[in-house]
Amino acid sequence: MALPLIARPTPTRSLTSVFVFWAAYVAILVGASFDFGVLPPQWSRLGWGVGSSIALLLLTLAMVRREGRRLGDVGIAIGPRSVPHFLLGAVIGFATYALNVAVLAFVVGGLRLTPVSNINWSGGALTLGTVLALSCAEELGFRGYPLRTLVPQLGTWTAQALVAVAFTLTHVLYGWSWDGLVFGVLPSAFLFGAAALASGGLAMPIGLHMSVNATRWALGERGGESFFTMVVDQSTRVRMECVAPVTGIAITLGMAAMLWWYRRKRWPL
Repeated sequence: MALPLIARPTPTRSLTSVFVFWAAYVAILVGASFDFGVLPPQWSRLGWGVGSSIALLLLTLAMVRREGRRLGDVGIAIGPRSVPHFLLGAVIGFATYALNVAVLAFVVGGLRLTPVSNINWSGGALTLGTVLALSCAEELGFRGYPLRTLVPQLGTWTAQALVAVAFTLTHVLYGWSWDGLVFGVLPSAFLFGAAALASGGLAMPIGLHMSVNATRWALGERGGESFFTMVVDQSTRVRMECVAPVTGIAITLGMAAMLWWYRRKRWPL
């Protein structure tokens, strides 16, 4: 008995499904931001991240089941390589940010890291958990179902570009400046996408995403309580502001290129 043929989704249908997914993604983020006073203020962002991640996982499950696929088909599966990939992503994320700081200190000068005398360890743990939860939500929203749905239809580069632009535009909702979007969020989107495609799952990009944001916080770039205070001499501040975007883009895209080279070496196209 002949098996029925399953029609492959067309590019238009795939794009429509992904845009519907992203519309739901925005709705989930907005909805999860209201905790109605259930959580203490210091826990609200963690609750937002956890709630969003759970809702996005359920959304992804509904989308793939409707299409006759499984979560593993869009890179969402826990296996023996998940923890090593997560840890490797964390190392890459730390190296990406730390290398940029080191290059700036060497090229421009006048950059110092001063250790904080009284570290709030409980606050640091809460921040780390929050960063992890939000990283899970954003990777589920972009490098899971959307990227893995678009790559077979549009090709790797077109899919990467579309996902990166969508990822960048959603950060407008968070109040990011255009400089931060163009020089920070956009190149990072390509790095996270390269990690997802190189590893075949979300563990590595989640670890990478979390590590970049956690390192930024730990080194004092985001202000508030941290492990270090980043001090820039007034005499080099203007030059630092001019050079930092260039080195940031170059190092981030360089890391993405290394991950892409690794993918091509293992799985030539």
